[in-house]
Formats: sequence, structure tokens, C-alpha cells
Amino acid sequence: MPSIGLIANPNSRRNRKDPDAMRAMLRYLGRDDEYVETGSTEEIARVAARFRRRGIDVLGLNGGDGTLHATLTEFIRVYGNQPLPAIALLRGGTMNTVANSCGVRQGTPAELIKALVGARRRGLPLAGVHRDIMRIDDRYGFIFGNGMVYEFIAQYYSYGDPSVWSAFRTLIEGCASVAVGGAISQRMFRRFCAKVTVDGNRWPYPDYVSVVGSTISQVGLGFRPFVRHEERPHSFHILGLYTTAAGFALELPLIRLARPLNPKKIIDAVAEHALFEADEPIKYIVDGDRYEGPKRLELGVGPRLKILLLR
Repeated sequence: MPSIGLIANPNSRRNRKDPDAMRAMLRYLGRDDEYVETGSTEEIARVAARFRRRGIDVLGLNGGDGTLHATLTEFIRVYGNQPLPAIALLRGGTMNTVANSCGVRQGTPAELIKALVGARRRGLPLAGVHRDIMRIDDRYGFIFGNGMVYEFIAQYYSYGDPSVWSAFRTLIEGCASVAVGGAISQRMFRRFCAKVTVDGNRWPYPDYVSVVGSTISQVGLGFRPFVRHEERPHSFHILGLYTTAAGFALELPLIRLARPLNPKKIIDAVAEHALFEADEPIKYIVDGDRYEGPKRLELGVGPRLKILLLR
């Protein structure tokens, strides 16, 4: 019988702060549904194997964007060529960028799981949107970024407990530092040298402030640089920022309004594959989690997922 498999990350900021609220979802689950708390990739892999054997048709995720990317990475590895269940994003994180970009309504994890279970019991169709997921080396996620984006996230975490306020503080202090040529700006906008090849075409610039790619529109705080993310299935929108710090700051209003960016500052493409060949190990983020990879890094496209809207 189809059932819900629900995974909660007890280490996410929101769940750590209120574990009782995290477990409030249990009261709505049915006899054939399953709730699991996972704290490591090994645990996620074991749960993925069990859910695959059981044939669950909905995978509920209660955690932040990092939890989403870590969990889906393990599920994609375990499921292989078998399609993944529909995904219910339960907004258990601080920013919930993926859920916001996909149009998942506001609500607590308990409210969202209640809506899901209620719709199933009434026999209502589960509406959703389809989104591709990117493959970044051996990981999967919806947002990739290096250079300036990596340094922004590093600065964000340096303020301590992550929050929306910390993200706005990082943005405000970064812009102020750009205006005066301060240390934050110099660190955040340090250029990196790399050969970037997109679908077999070598981009013409020797260095960049950042290269970012995504299969969703938003990058956080309502900024929407990926205006071409739905241009065609099984692809991602990739942008190379070769402008200066000040030049990028002037583009922020356009990014906020989801308008096309100045081609004299930013090169972009809708792609299926990208290759980085850098002069030094590449530091990058996947959905807000930081990694340091090799000098050669490949981006591709993973499976196409159904994200439930939970109206």
C-alpha cells in the first residue's frame, strides 16, 4: 500500500530549537506511514534502502536546504535508475530557499504534513511542480556557487547561529564594504582563475568573481538570478560573473526583480553540462553547504523530481 516516509533532521536549527514541534507531525501519520530521525549520511542511506524496498510514494523532508540536498544525494545513490517518490518539503529550515522557489506554501512542518495526509485520505490528487536536480561532482542539489557565493555563505556562518537576520546582515555589510573597498569586499570578491566549458563551448574569460548554477529561480532572501531555470527540461541555468564588485552590486536590483542581467558583466547559458578546470582547489556550495573539491569539477543534471505543493 502506498505510504509516506518522513525524515526529520534533529540537528537543523529549527528542529534543535523546538524538538517537540518537530515530532508534532507524528499525530497525523497513518499506520502504514513511517517517521525517522537521521543524523548522518550512513543513516540516511539505510533509510533510503528501506523506503525503496517498501515502495513509499511520498518522501517528506523536515529540515533546511542542507538537509534536503544531503538526503536527496543519498536517496538518488540508493534508488539508482528507479524513480524517486514525490517530495514533500516541510519547511524545517531557516531559509527554506528551495521550498520558496518551488511555491510550497507557508506553514509549520506539522501543518504541512496535516495537509498532505488530509488530501490523501480524501482521495484528492497531490498537485506539484517538476524540477530537475543538479549533479555537482558526486553530490546532488538545486543551487551551486563558488567564489563570491562561497565567501558570502562563509561570512554568513561566521556570525554564529544562522538566521534570516544573519543573511541580511551579511548582504548589508558586504555592500557597505564594496562601497569603501573594505576587507569583507576584498575577500568576498577575490577573483579565481578557471577554464569554464559549458556544453562543449569554452567561455572566453580567464577569471571570475563567481560562477553559479541552479534549477530553481531563487538563491535566497528573495533574490532570483536564475530567470531561465525553466527554459527547458533536464538542464540548469548557469551564470559567470566576470564583473567587478561594484559592477555586481549595481545588478542587485535586477536580481531582486528577476530581470535579465547585463551581458557586459555576466555571461549565462541554459546547460546540461559544465566543466571547471581551475588553478587551485575549488571551494563551492551546494544548497548552502560548503565543500572544497578538486581543481577539476563537473556539473550535470540528475533526475527530475516532483515537488508537492501541499495546498
